[in-house]
Amino acid sequence: MRADAKLRIEVDGEVQFSRWARGLIRHLTSWKPFFERFAPRFIDLLRRRMDSEGAADGQAKWPELSEQYAAWKQQHFPGKPMLQRTGDLYEAVTKPEVEITDETLTITIDSPYAIYHHSAEPRTSNLPRRVIASFTARFKREVMAAWREVMANG
Repeated sequence: MRADAKLRIEVDGEVQFSRWARGLIRHLTSWKPFFERFAPRFIDLLRRRMDSEGAADGQAKWPELSEQYAAWKQQHFPGKPMLQRTGDLYEAVTKPEVEITDETLTITIDSPYAIYHHSAEPRTSNLPRRVIASFTARFKREVMAAWREVMANG
């Protein structure tokens, strides 16, 4: 593997993390050990975001539901947090499909609702954006810790 490489992580085309590893990876023949450390940490971040209605790791809570929808939801789905009305989206986000090779990591959340809530694309309704997967400062430190662990131990 090259002596220099760029670790770039995108979520829906939005760069969340980008670091050069110059001269550090001469002995690394596969990214798989890093991906195997990264994937569970990322899935845990997604779970924390869903469990806290976006407020994980010091992030702001997602925008409140509209008054009308909140009343309807309370009547039909009492006590259910945001983005967890039926549980399907929560299940998809917290138990994604993970595919790891020597050079790639793909984490797939199999739900059309996830990308709609997360996306920065213009809205077709008044529904506010509720970011599901963004890297917090804490999580970036976890990524770097996983990277250093792989560099030290392979």
